[in-house]
Amino acid sequence: MITSPLLLCAALSTGAEAQEVHTAYLMAYFGPQEQLYYAWSRDARRWTALNGGRPVFDAGVRLRDPFVQRVGDRFHLVHTKGWDHPTLYHWESTDLIDWEGGPIDVVPPDRVRAWAPEFFYEESSGLFHVFWASIHDGHNTMHVVTTRDWSDITPDRSRIFYDLGIHDIDLTIVEHDGRYYGFHKPGGVEDVMGNRLSTSLTLDAVTNTFGAGGPGAVVLEGEVKPTEGPELIELIGEERWYVYGDPFNSPMQAWETTDFVEFDRIDVETVPGSKHCSMLSITEAELERLLEEYPDPHSPAYERQRGITTLLPHAKKAPGEWRYTTSEPTADWFERGFDDSEWASGKGGFGTPETPNTAVGTLWNTPEIWLRRAFVVDERVPGGLYLELHHDEDSTVFLNGVEAASVTSYTTDFALVPLREEAAATLKPGENVIALHCRQTTGGQYVDVGLIAVQEQRWSRERAWEWYRDQPWPCGFNYVPANAISYTEMWMPYAFDAALIDEELALAEEIGFNCLRVVLPFVVWEHDPEAFEERLRAFLEICDAHGLKVMPTLFDDCAFGPITDPVYGEQPAVVEGWYANGWTPSPGHDLVRRASTWPRLEEYVKSVLTAFADDPRVWVWDLYNEPTNGGLGAASVPLVESVFRWAREVDPSQPLTVGQFNGFEELNRVIFTHSDVITFHDYGPAGALRRHLERLEAYGRPLINTEWLTRGRGSGVATCLPVFAEAGV
Repeated sequence: MITSPLLLCAALSTGAEAQEVHTAYLMAYFGPQEQLYYAWSRDARRWTALNGGRPVFDAGVRLRDPFVQRVGDRFHLVHTKGWDHPTLYHWESTDLIDWEGGPIDVVPPDRVRAWAPEFFYEESSGLFHVFWASIHDGHNTMHVVTTRDWSDITPDRSRIFYDLGIHDIDLTIVEHDGRYYGFHKPGGVEDVMGNRLSTSLTLDAVTNTFGAGGPGAVVLEGEVKPTEGPELIELIGEERWYVYGDPFNSPMQAWETTDFVEFDRIDVETVPGSKHCSMLSITEAELERLLEEYPDPHSPAYERQRGITTLLPHAKKAPGEWRYTTSEPTADWFERGFDDSEWASGKGGFGTPETPNTAVGTLWNTPEIWLRRAFVVDERVPGGLYLELHHDEDSTVFLNGVEAASVTSYTTDFALVPLREEAAATLKPGENVIALHCRQTTGGQYVDVGLIAVQEQRWSRERAWEWYRDQPWPCGFNYVPANAISYTEMWMPYAFDAALIDEELALAEEIGFNCLRVVLPFVVWEHDPEAFEERLRAFLEICDAHGLKVMPTLFDDCAFGPITDPVYGEQPAVVEGWYANGWTPSPGHDLVRRASTWPRLEEYVKSVLTAFADDPRVWVWDLYNEPTNGGLGAASVPLVESVFRWAREVDPSQPLTVGQFNGFEELNRVIFTHSDVITFHDYGPAGALRRHLERLEAYGRPLINTEWLTRGRGSGVATCLPVFAEAGV
């Protein structure tokens, strides 16, 4: 327990908004992509990410240390640009969705930075007191400027707020009974100080006493030190407050107080990777708008936008009642008419609470479990039928007495599993019955299942197979010529060497290859679209002369070296002993994160596909190689969806695909419901490859492997190529 004379006040609320009832809380924070993220909560302790954990606002620059608060009928956002920039950014919004604003220079360049900006709005004077940390006398010092409308802030108006004589950052201020209380983080990393508290009777830059008592009393001492980024929220309708602290490289910590004298540690559940938050209370209408605009991947709004209808919700959507037994039942346990009245009843999902990323409604800790549930479908919904299945471990699912799917091993989230056609045919309006058996051997355990229908805008299975059967067995390679350090360099005017390409592809023809895959760099296309497409025509002509069909790839997130954003021009030289030091992704990680740049990407996709939409030398359009790779995570998923949509609008004669390469279920849901043919990567040994193929064959579409062969992992020509040949992959 920590004691302090601290008194805090309720969150600021003025104007007509004060008459509305607040029912929820919003947390604004920055995450892995250094942009603005949101999470919401009913209790200010258990937070759920909005927008599927992706950024909600593209500021056009790096966004760190966001501070969002309401003043009157508007919301204000301030943040820093990055590590060392004497600039802060200020934005205004009426709905927390659409923001207008931009940069403000607040200190001269010799002050180096403007870290963790915040503001305190003084109602009596109508002034915003804007404060942040900049360099003064060799250490971070709190600076301040006042404004009424944010238009008159200039570096020459900024002043020292207070100076401890040592590093001091992350100030946040509240007022109660005429006294101002400032949480802040004094000292450097080596001081291990944690967050401190100082007080003052005024916000005046000359007469305030925030620094008079030295660093201040220790208020927030957590299990992890040092902590920084202190923020607070008053609970709605209660005289109770939570104070959050942000430890270095650890989940946020929080303390509770009812009297601002004693602070007790409390458990909180924040979004993994969330850093330096601010919090405010919001109305139910505001929450509903945010949930509609930034839906969770399991929410109805998210699914409506993607043509998904939930027929049977799993526990993360709406926990339902199941019949279950852990004793082996009679052989007809999965039949539609089986009497399960003697079985126990419990809420889904079933498992152990310590199993990660689960929603346990009923404890299950035995080796096996059998489940049954009746559900009603009002009408047959058009679209493909898929199970949303989270299983740890082996599971078999039946629909109306017919085996719908059988899976092995385990998942860490809900995987999209297509229903077998015979089982899908049994789904009828009225009551249906789903049954499931799960077997567990070791480690965590969990099982839950849902059923969805997806309206798919893609080739039918029949069309995909008709196309595939007209092809010879594809045996090809990924191609970069010997003179290029990356795909970007391959297509640069100075490096594109038709004679060398012709020589190398003649060798491929001699070996017996009949297809290849090649990445097209957006940065080269954008510099001169016409010239780039001429080079692509020349490349296709060379390939055709050697009997090679081409799979162009439009985007690629892989970054094996230091380059995450390619630049047009001469590329880096090879560094001996460094694999792919000059490799470049496309379009580049910055453009992936910034949706405001996507009209440029849309123009590129449509231009290239339109130019070659009926070219018989183009075999398949691989729209995106390994999205989410290179540390981008979920930030890539919306772009993958958009690229599929843009390509469908062109409607080329060749099939569209994006390759499955990892277990990220949100991404794989997009891939498996949008691709005409299923492409995938597999660098495992022959046995693992066979199991992978069995899982993919369930989608009922042609399979094409686009990356394999890592001898150190057992993926070799002698062992794996026969597996591909036997399966016709």
